[in-house]
Amino acid sequence: MNLLWAVARERGLTVICTLHHLDLAREYGGRIIGLQQGRMVLDVPAREAGTASFDFLYSTQTEPAHV
Repeated sequence: MNLLWAVARERGLTVICTLHHLDLAREYGGRIIGLQQGRMVLDVPAREAGTASFDFLYSTQTEPAHV
């Protein structure tokens, strides 16, 4: 991951990465976008994504908690 981000920064590239390891997503990502059944249900700055955000992504709730 460090190498990928270093190359992206060096070349001014955007990286779109699918991760299921949420700690890595929060550490490396600028935003976390979560999908459920093909619909975007979460779009937050990575540094603001907390446990409630992640719990919601992996739950069967249809409405997000205040995340």
